[in-house]
Amino acid sequence: MNMKRSLINMAVLSTLGLAGTAGAVTTGVSTGEVLLYPYYSVRNGNDTLITVVNTTGSAKAVKVRFLEAKNSREVLDFNLYLSKHDVWTGVVTTTPAGAKVKTTDTSCTVPAIPVDGQEFRNFQYIGDNADFEDESLDRTREGYIEIIEMGEIIVSDLNDIDPSSATVLFDDAVTHSSGVPKNCAAVSNGWKTSGVFFGTTLPGDKGLSAPSGGLMGTGTLINVAKGTDFSYDPVVMDNFTVIAKHSEPGDLLPSLENVFPKRSVTFYDGTAVTSNWTNNANAADPVSALLMRTAVLNEFTVEPALAAGTDWVVNFPTKRFYIDKDTVNSSDPDSLDWNFERPFTQDFKQGGACEEIGLTIYDREERTTTSDVDFSPRPPSGKNSLCWEVNVITFNSTNVLGSPLAKNVPNQGFNSGWLNLSFPTTVSRSEGSWDRVMISDENHTYSGLPVIGFGVQQYVNGNIDGALSNYGGNFVHKYRRSISNYPQ
Repeated sequence: MNMKRSLINMAVLSTLGLAGTAGAVTTGVSTGEVLLYPYYSVRNGNDTLITVVNTTGSAKAVKVRFLEAKNSREVLDFNLYLSKHDVWTGVVTTTPAGAKVKTTDTSCTVPAIPVDGQEFRNFQYIGDNADFEDESLDRTREGYIEIIEMGEIIVSDLNDIDPSSATVLFDDAVTHSSGVPKNCAAVSNGWKTSGVFFGTTLPGDKGLSAPSGGLMGTGTLINVAKGTDFSYDPVVMDNFTVIAKHSEPGDLLPSLENVFPKRSVTFYDGTAVTSNWTNNANAADPVSALLMRTAVLNEFTVEPALAAGTDWVVNFPTKRFYIDKDTVNSSDPDSLDWNFERPFTQDFKQGGACEEIGLTIYDREERTTTSDVDFSPRPPSGKNSLCWEVNVITFNSTNVLGSPLAKNVPNQGFNSGWLNLSFPTTVSRSEGSWDRVMISDENHTYSGLPVIGFGVQQYVNGNIDGALSNYGGNFVHKYRRSISNYPQ
């Protein structure tokens, strides 16, 4: 073993794990500028609780965005202003038609969230935005969440957000006094048509300096009636950008495309691989590089004696930036699949943008199946695929999450074990063959697909001696990845 190299790599990884690398987006950290919550749902009696925490001593502006599961169409977004050391909490819950977000938190949001909650919207997938799929509000009932820091609020006498009357400094307005921000109304008024955020008087970008990170959070799928609670940490990215971007509430920016500079740092085989993404690259490539995997690994159990069930969430959070958002008015025939970019291999049409996968299942005693594992019902093509941006896989139809999007892995004679869900490097169809690779400016070659998610297991024991005895647990996915042509 090259002890010197090993020690250097350990030092590099330790440094990056704690603080990231200036000028390059990275993940594997505990706090950062971007939080990706892989799944929210209000189906099957669930609510989804979310928190976001500002661990720093500076006030921040962040974008909170909810996206539906099928095609990552935005169903709600708003600006959230966190004072130093602040926590914001909310819950996604059901409505008669779809879903909504509610909060009792006092931190400033623009627009303000009504006391009875703000319902999710389907404007991004109806009318001219229709994408061949369901246009009802029911589609808003499951999806995922992005929280992106837009910047730090500048502490300055020039940062007056109410110049027409008494001075109201931006950082002071969002700071809590006796548990309540001092002046959320002034922040909201600043976004009105004649408001100060549309002018040129504030320092920085509408009163913000560059993001500095320090955000953390949690997500919880809770079912009170069943007595289950599946809690998870969001995927965190740091050093996302060196540019403040204070966008209007409802604006689709900032998004995961707004990494700057276009550089990623990825941990692989004991090495920190730094890659630049400017030559013929997609704007989301730095984020995708961090999340590229050749396989997803996790356990399952469907033990009948325990009334056990397992579901997996498999989320492709950058997929929407690589596939064409075909609409009903598109000139591209729905039967063709040319509007996509690597590493994805299909565009979106009715039934989704289906990506071929492989499934290999094992029990706890090293046994595996003698034939290919297949979702049920078997596809006519004989190839398994995941078609949505957020996918749910259930084992033996246990349907823990109750998702109508779930694909079932039937019992292979194994009640407990683990599954290897792989992404073949080359995908071949009648139209041609495509390689699932991304190649950086330095010729670093990343294989697979960008993916995040987790598994949930549930045990249903019913009422035992007067106590509800149901249990649930969350299990973070493990991954395989492949990067080649990088300096070692």
